[in-house]
Amino acid sequence: MQYDGEFPKPPQRFTPKDFLKWVEKQIAQGWRVVSCYEAGPFGYVLHRQFTALGVTNYVIRPRNWDDQHKRVKTDRTDALAMLTALDRFVAGNPHALAVVCVPTEAQERQRTQTRIRQSLHRDLKLLAQRGRGIALQYGYRLKGKWYGVRNWPKLPVPAWLAELLAPVQAALAAVHARTGARTEPADRSGQRHAQTQRTGCVEPTDYRTRSRRLGAVQEPAAGLQLLRLVSERE
Repeated sequence: MQYDGEFPKPPQRFTPKDFLKWVEKQIAQGWRVVSCYEAGPFGYVLHRQFTALGVTNYVIRPRNWDDQHKRVKTDRTDALAMLTALDRFVAGNPHALAVVCVPTEAQERQRTQTRIRQSLHRDLKLLAQRGRGIALQYGYRLKGKWYGVRNWPKLPVPAWLAELLAPVQAALAAVHARTGARTEPADRSGQRHAQTQRTGCVEPTDYRTRSRRLGAVQEPAAGLQLLRLVSERE
């Protein structure tokens, strides 16, 4: 954290509840709090909590903060680099941070539904291939949707092999039913591009594959979340 352009203070660790209380205390003392954190698996809950408190918070795209290629990557070094970039951004350099477009809660839920459905489609393919592998092990080749309601009863395999495949087929039937329950939402990539051009914010990278988080907030059972603050007197 940094006060009025002073030298950055060492990173601190808080529970989410204690950290929000600390922020409230800073605001009560007359400080204007400006913060940022990387988009990631914790979503936008913290951003909304900050906004409700009156904090100016930016959700930013994750990146490699080792600009000098020292190959030293710790929470401390990343936090300092993020804070320095935030200081430049607040000072008027719009290129210092890549700010993410924060969706509304309704938009976020819709995105989650789409991602769940896409994930289930991947699971469906994996399970179907697993069944084919089991059958191939015994010299039988299964094609297409062998697990379907019409194909499964007349599957050309012996009864003992059908018994082996039954748990896989049951899982496939359940997943297939869930993937067919909803239609795919319309592609809004053009709208997102227009919003990016209009607001200057960017879409976050696929943070589901990223587990690293920077910061001073301890998320329960989820590791560390990084957060950097710049505070200025009103």
